[in-house]
Amino acid sequence: MNHREWEHIVNHLLSLVPLFYRKFMLPGDAVIHKNIPQSHTQILLLLHDAGTLTVSEIGSRLAISRPNMTPLLNKLIEEDFIKRHYSKKDRRVILISLTDEGEVFIKQYKQFILDKLRENLDALSEEELKQLSSSLETLQAIVAKVYMASV
Repeated sequence: MNHREWEHIVNHLLSLVPLFYRKFMLPGDAVIHKNIPQSHTQILLLLHDAGTLTVSEIGSRLAISRPNMTPLLNKLIEEDFIKRHYSKKDRRVILISLTDEGEVFIKQYKQFILDKLRENLDALSEEELKQLSSSLETLQAIVAKVYMASV
């Protein structure tokens, strides 16, 4: 791939990410009322999808350093969205999981995103929506491959 093609990829990525975020992912009422920053929401979404994880696993998957994890997790515990408990196999291992309140919050957040996507993508045809879905699957696979190569 030549330099111009690499620049083309960079330009697309740099323009796509902020547009996507502003158009589809800005916090809605469910997030604003709880004053939950995006970094906290990402932790909750990860725990919702993956279940119980160690502090290190959360930090690794979200590229958050261990010293930065403590204040993030403490805030989520304070908000009663997550709970800390110890592994039955090794009491030195701290596990993190969602509380019922955290599950409710994530369901509301996902519904907000779904509603916002439907509203914003309403102008697309059925074929365009299928193409978008396929393109997002491809992008997700590529990003996962790049991520796994760097871990």
